Amino acid sequence: MSRLLLTLLLVPLSMLATNGLAEVDTLRGEMDISDAMLFGYDDCVSEISGEDCQRFNSGGSVWFSCGTVGIGEDRRTAVAVPGWDGVVPDSARLEVYCFREGDAADRRILLYPLTTPFHEGTELDYGVGNYPEPDSGVTWYHAYLDAGDMDSLRWSSAGGDYSMAVGCTAIVSDTDAWTGFDHFERILAWWDSTGTNYGSLLINENTFPTNTTQKSFYSSESATGLGPRLILYYHEDANTSMRRRRAVLRLMAN
Repeated sequence: MSRLLLTLLLVPLSMLATNGLAEVDTLRGEMDISDAMLFGYDDCVSEISGEDCQRFNSGGSVWFSCGTVGIGEDRRTAVAVPGWDGVVPDSARLEVYCFREGDAADRRILLYPLTTPFHEGTELDYGVGNYPEPDSGVTWYHAYLDAGDMDSLRWSSAGGDYSMAVGCTAIVSDTDAWTGFDHFERILAWWDSTGTNYGSLLINENTFPTNTTQKSFYSSESATGLGPRLILYYHEDANTSMRRRRAVLRLMAN
């Protein structure tokens, strides 16, 4: 049975009086979610002369952060959903699990659709291994950094290319708890209408006090089972139901 099928959870709901049968899909894990942190500062200890954190990739890390850990030391995170089947749901919610924070203040995380595709990469963090490795993936400067073949793709603007035409937010209040970006269906609908399923960028609003805003979350590589998850809610109609069941049948056949 396909691994993707195992991560695609179909949970039947009770009959709704006005909307008919509904179903819920949950996408999670490395097959469905890609994520990587972008380091927005250059004052870390470099392992290669002339390099800085803004050229480091963290696609293989088991966690990611949004926000500052010191003066000017900002972090953002790129998140893509390759497991999405392209059917826009009635509603959706992207959830992340916070396990560490810079301070106890509630922090607002903004989420916007990326306008340039990124490569997740497999590096762990700065300070581990030699950087930049060939095919090291997304960085603060690059949607894709390949130091080996020299075919890197820079962002148009450092820190990620994104559109503010649509977006959603989450308030992170506590550690050891899930936080959700409600109305994520707006992002999915934007991807569908533009034909650009390039992922999203998570940005901390970084309000006062601005030097300790960091919130850290488990990534899709984490073995905790608490990595990002996308919950999709569908009110079934004949067309949507048939498309989705055919997709599931194809997966089972493989």
